[in-house]
Amino acid sequence: GGAMKGKGKGKGGGKGRGKAALPSPGPAGLDLPIGTSLTAQFDDGEWYKATVVQVRKKAPEVKVNYDGYDASYDAWLGLDQLRSKLLPKGSGKGAKEGSGLPAVGSRCQAQYAPDSNTFPAEIIEVSTAKAHAKAPIKVKMEMWLPPVALKAIKAPPPEKAAPKAKAGPASASGLEVGLELTALFEDGKWYKAKVVKMRKGAKPVMVSYNGHEGVCDRWVSMEEIRSKALKAAAAEDPPAKGKGKGKGYTPSGKGASKGKGKGRGYHSGGDAVAVPVMAVGDVPDPEPSCPGVMIRHLSYAATEADLQAVFKACGKGPSRVRLLTDKSTGESKGKAFVDFDDDLAGSAAAVRKNGQDLKGRRMTIEYARPRTS
Repeated sequence: GGAMKGKGKGKGGGKGRGKAALPSPGPAGLDLPIGTSLTAQFDDGEWYKATVVQVRKKAPEVKVNYDGYDASYDAWLGLDQLRSKLLPKGSGKGAKEGSGLPAVGSRCQAQYAPDSNTFPAEIIEVSTAKAHAKAPIKVKMEMWLPPVALKAIKAPPPEKAAPKAKAGPASASGLEVGLELTALFEDGKWYKAKVVKMRKGAKPVMVSYNGHEGVCDRWVSMEEIRSKALKAAAAEDPPAKGKGKGKGYTPSGKGASKGKGKGRGYHSGGDAVAVPVMAVGDVPDPEPSCPGVMIRHLSYAATEADLQAVFKACGKGPSRVRLLTDKSTGESKGKAFVDFDDDLAGSAAAVRKNGQDLKGRRMTIEYARPRTS
């Protein structure tokens, strides 16, 4: 056997349990503390459970995190897109229904002056605030104009090329940027990944999981990665004894060696260990109330018809396909919902297509959260 590091984390608690932290108060005039649970409208027009993460005075006033989704879905919303008993009168769902104002996203014909012609327009914001009492509806109009009617034209900024990742020099551990390896994820399972950054510290390696690049990247410790490069580096330099409080073991199976505490350490030297890499199609069953799947990293060229074709063989086929688009430009956001209603087998079959290529991009597919009524 070889020496082993005992870097496990103990599971003991402190000597007492403190009081639960209260939500932080929001700005004056809006009694909606940070941490408040409420119901919020998403881009697809549906309502979901969410949590307040930030509040400000200017509209849209409230930033929310949709329960069960990461921060990439966080959104700033107006009070008419929120439902909560803490909201002041004249805002939220009641204001929207009782004010007589049209819903955001509605199409209409609008005049830019009392005597002008009407032009196609889209309602992008409504307000019940006193400051907008005379003009409570904000629209985006579509009209053709001659060049002479345009003033102070500003060209769009040039697109910046994405910086190329610098290939760092090989470290003493044998790892370097770009190296393919296997890494532990938060669900306790192992997946193929690539080194994208390195630093000093307890978690010196940032990995990007294959098929989920840029979404699930995370810093990991040396105990959370597996690579032949680690074994080669260990063969050159004798492994140092760990100082952690844990029960260590060597992967050669020659017996465990007790450390000084309750954690479990790992030494990368010794014989190789079979890594249980989870296949793309190996997914858990959906919850009984699962309405379908959410798709991210979708090609901007993909259409609802493309998605219908991809998932038509899943169970009974999709009951509805919704491609999320920018309200002002109409362009795809690279996200979509595919509903299967109560066809759980269809939802499971759809998630098994996670990582499948569609028009040049590998889709990330996961179960959608149940919507609120």
